[in-house]
Amino acid sequence: MRLGVYSDLVFQRDGQTLSNNQAFIRYVTSLPPRVSELVLFGRLNPVRGRAPYVLPSDGVRVVGLPHYERVTKIW
Repeated sequence: MRLGVYSDLVFQRDGQTLSNNQAFIRYVTSLPPRVSELVLFGRLNPVRGRAPYVLPSDGVRVVGLPHYERVTKIW
């Protein structure tokens, strides 16, 4: 089973490593191997960097949505 999760989180990319600054991501990314693939939908920060919580590479995929600073400044 493949599971998709959307959250208004910002993902950081540092080479092939993806990370996030919210501890919530640790719970969600613990779902594999209970699901065959976890697909996360969220904002991908255009500036390279690393946040405290690194996402596992096995069984987890991120679909980057356009980045915006704040939900109140989408336009």
